[in-house]
Amino acid sequence: MSAKILLINSNQETSPSPVLPIGMAYVASSLAHNNFDVCSADLCFKKSWRKYLQRKIKHFKPDFLGISIRNIDNNDQVKTKFYLENVKNIIDFCRSETSAGIFCGGAAMAVMPVKIIQYVGADFGIFGDGEDVTPKFLSSWIQGTPDLSLPGIVYKEDGKVKSNAAKPIENLEAPFTSEIGRWLDMVPYFKHEAAYPIQAKRGCQFDCIYCTYARCEGKRYRFRCSKAIVDEILAVNKKYRPKTFEFVDSIFNHPTGFAEDICRELINAKSKANLNTIELNPKFLTTELIDLMEKAGFTSCGITCESASDKMLQSLKKSYNSKDVISAARRLKNSRMKKIWIFLLGGPGENEETVKETLDFVKNELGNNDVVYFNIGIRIYPGTDIETIALEENVIDQNTDLLYPTFYFSSLITRETIEQMITNANCNKIVTIKDLQIPGLNVLLRLINMLHLKGPYWSYAPILNKIRSFLTWQK
Repeated sequence: MSAKILLINSNQETSPSPVLPIGMAYVASSLAHNNFDVCSADLCFKKSWRKYLQRKIKHFKPDFLGISIRNIDNNDQVKTKFYLENVKNIIDFCRSETSAGIFCGGAAMAVMPVKIIQYVGADFGIFGDGEDVTPKFLSSWIQGTPDLSLPGIVYKEDGKVKSNAAKPIENLEAPFTSEIGRWLDMVPYFKHEAAYPIQAKRGCQFDCIYCTYARCEGKRYRFRCSKAIVDEILAVNKKYRPKTFEFVDSIFNHPTGFAEDICRELINAKSKANLNTIELNPKFLTTELIDLMEKAGFTSCGITCESASDKMLQSLKKSYNSKDVISAARRLKNSRMKKIWIFLLGGPGENEETVKETLDFVKNELGNNDVVYFNIGIRIYPGTDIETIALEENVIDQNTDLLYPTFYFSSLITRETIEQMITNANCNKIVTIKDLQIPGLNVLLRLINMLHLKGPYWSYAPILNKIRSFLTWQK
């Protein structure tokens, strides 16, 4: 009899919309392909998750439990949520119900693998391309001697938690896809406006000062075949009819040619799927690509440009300048796609002048139906350039535990000043993280779904802001 593996999705965040755990699904499919007996437990919509887990464990009787951790926290400086506390509670509860071995995986593990295992108390951790390492590691664990030489393993030795460097897999053309619908009930996700995630490649070649993508996926791109990607979209669309498919690559349109090939494959296949990506780099957003995306079925897109100020783009080590940002806006002006522009304010050197440059860009270059999202403050992660800068500026010191949410903010401007400048801009298309925390947002999202209105949810931000402004004026 094969070993029984219970994989648990610990993520219970549903705001502004829940996220299907593609990484856990890849690991589940890989384990099943390697003849493990796999079962999943999704805690996302479970209010009484203890009773739910208790039933799962009692019925399935797992030999091992794998806990998927998506995020360490919600990256919100104002209303911070620290998710690892709940992960620790889940592990403690599982230990009270079973003697099965417990390991952790998921995107968060690649950011701070040692600290996370120290905090949550699992037996082992796995980070990197988990679908490759997990079957090998569990096979050795079953035999009584866990192989601690494998890449991406976090383990305890001599009273200390240690980790091995992860090794990215070369070939992403596995004999299986994520098969998310095999492992989770997707109905509640789709009711809450969740998109079906598609990963076309892994890796990121850029050096943004705050980003952890390179640590999670490596600096070198690894590609899936465009035909395999389209075949997956066609099969999933036929079987589940998701409202939207979202490409979740770190950057969709780099290197040049890859996104174009996917679009052409979708066009040739006469795909009817509704597509989205929020990871467009303005420098590589050509008129040809925009045309291909529209023909392929993209109805919405996001441009992650962070700033429209050359000073700040250089400070953040972005791969483009303000002219590239303006050119992208002008190329998208006549596009039928719904657009969200994503900015990150408060980085090193940010001041009133640089914020004004970005706000002027929003006012002068973006259409009335474009949505603008401002994130304010930068979460500091170890191993990033922003950590080095924060140390040099005494924002943090060597004893600061970055496992807990810690943020960088420019000393040349205050958060309150930035928020006031945004308010003074009097622009309904602007959204901040505060807008995602308004009471009743989830109800509004469900209403959008019930009325069969076309998403994504953020495209309704200008209308909601107008309603809120009117109600505030009435008071």
